[in-house]
Amino acid sequence: MDDIYFTQKADGAICDVAPAYFKYYSDNMTWPGTYLMVARMLNVQFGEKSHIEKHYPSMKKWLNYMRERYMNENYIVTKDSYGDWCSPPETIEAGRGKSANVKHPSKLISTAYYYHFMELMQGFASLTGNDPDIAGFADLAGKIRKGFNDEFFNPESYSYGENTLTDNLLPLYFGIVPEDRKAKVLDNIIKIIEITNNGHLKLRSYRGTMADADTYRKRQVRSGFQNCH
Repeated sequence: MDDIYFTQKADGAICDVAPAYFKYYSDNMTWPGTYLMVARMLNVQFGEKSHIEKHYPSMKKWLNYMRERYMNENYIVTKDSYGDWCSPPETIEAGRGKSANVKHPSKLISTAYYYHFMELMQGFASLTGNDPDIAGFADLAGKIRKGFNDEFFNPESYSYGENTLTDNLLPLYFGIVPEDRKAKVLDNIIKIIEITNNGHLKLRSYRGTMADADTYRKRQVRSGFQNCH
């Protein structure tokens, strides 16, 4: 975490890589956001909070930097650099001779992660005695959640964005999907995996979780679908 901290500029920007041997200050939510995700991981796994106390001001400074420059009036974060990177081809044949090194910048991904970080910051504020900050983080999270659903939700298909797995999994896992939509959004995710993708995840960039995995496994058993490749 110190390596990330030392990449921070005076204005709050954080480098995409740390230590900053390469000066990749591209301003995106996911790569610099490792700062907050590692902090949470250390706290969850080891009960450690001294690193959160130490880095809380600089994490807050980075989030303010991103908000001031890239969040629009509808609470959508308009800047992203990498998005759902390295998309696999639809078929082996379609990918022959082509590089998968293609970036897919996504306002959906950047906005989803800003919301997620607002949730994390509420917990960090509580842990570090910065209780006066909690209401502000919660208020902004609520506005982002509404803006996200207004911007990206498709009521006809109960999907988000371009109806990719990542576009649907992120809001479901992060708690952005309203309660009365969760079941149908999950049904749509399962349909994409089992039918559209013939049992394959086919995520461009797997974020390390399968939303509502227990529910998904139970659905697999009930449907007799056992062989997700």
